Amino acid sequence: MNARIRTLILATVTAALASTTLAHQGHSMTAPVQVNGKEYAFSTSAPLPTGWTTFTFTNTGKELHHYQIARLKAGQTVDGFVADLKARGEAATADLTFVGGVGIEVPGSTGTVTVNLDQPGTYVELCFVPDAKGVPHFALGMLNAFQVTDTASGAAEPRADVAVTLEDFGINIPAQIKAGHQVWGVSNKGPEPHEMMVFKMMPGKTVADLMAMFTGGAPAGMPMGGVQAAASGRTNYADLTLTPGDYLLVCFIPSPAHQGKSHAELGMVRPFTVK
Repeated sequence: MNARIRTLILATVTAALASTTLAHQGHSMTAPVQVNGKEYAFSTSAPLPTGWTTFTFTNTGKELHHYQIARLKAGQTVDGFVADLKARGEAATADLTFVGGVGIEVPGSTGTVTVNLDQPGTYVELCFVPDAKGVPHFALGMLNAFQVTDTASGAAEPRADVAVTLEDFGINIPAQIKAGHQVWGVSNKGPEPHEMMVFKMMPGKTVADLMAMFTGGAPAGMPMGGVQAAASGRTNYADLTLTPGDYLLVCFIPSPAHQGKSHAELGMVRPFTVK
């Protein structure tokens, strides 16, 4: 997400404060690990066992934040990764295994996602959302790490109410989505990493209006969480609470195979309506 998109979303949130309740909390699928994020830090996580793990991320700050989980490559230390980030910027993330996480949450809101910590090792927590100057939050201190042990948690894989597949380059969902609390199983079936950001459109705005927002148009929708980047073959289970209205699912990850074009430009934009 670039700085202009971030600024437009914040403007949308401000405009909607008088009429919209932003905080949304769903039911957790396993006992959740509670994580808070603010300017610019995540709360510390204790070591965790391998297996299916639910994370509940709360944005306790005043800016937009998300919660990205990734595993360092074998033998890499956190200090080594941080040094690589300073030297190469986001290019250093090419060595990460993206596990998933909670999509963008507005200030005061909470999102819950279950991911598979399938291998022991060192995992990092990052926020890629930029500040007003375009600096990603991880470069300002919103980068943390936790250990995953070789002890299995024994937690069962969640059961999805809604099955979603992400591919190169499209988002596939059922024809009808109902309102209420629900679990979305979001599976990456493509070779590139993918995310699924959820936007709720403002009343009277169209999908075209919301997409125009990303290129300098007027505010048209608000982020409602979703699933952060997950590598090929991975599934995240997002705990969502949807109210009636029009929504848009988007993947903004750039594609190295297409000269850095965002996946949204390549077709990963999916509108839907909740009755």
